[in-house]
Amino acid sequence: MLRDELSEADVKQMLRSGPVQFVLAEGGSPLQWIALDDRFDFWKQTVQPRLTQWGRENRVYTDDFPGGFVIASLWEVEGSGLPVVLATVYD
Repeated sequence: MLRDELSEADVKQMLRSGPVQFVLAEGGSPLQWIALDDRFDFWKQTVQPRLTQWGRENRVYTDDFPGGFVIASLWEVEGSGLPVVLATVYD
């Protein structure tokens, strides 16, 4: 992992700078690589409303995210550039 806990501003800046490869990690399911053509819709509809970071007490108040929340991090994957990995956490 190159960078843990990307903020909304971090991801928006990355989207402005060039293609962002999102990878969704949910529980025991296989990784879901989001098509580059779908990145903006995926960001706006799926990620942005649920993106958060751990608070000062190293916790997230899950009442704010009844459908689960997303933590984003930047990874280095050989042959795939620098994907943004999205870990979905359910209460």
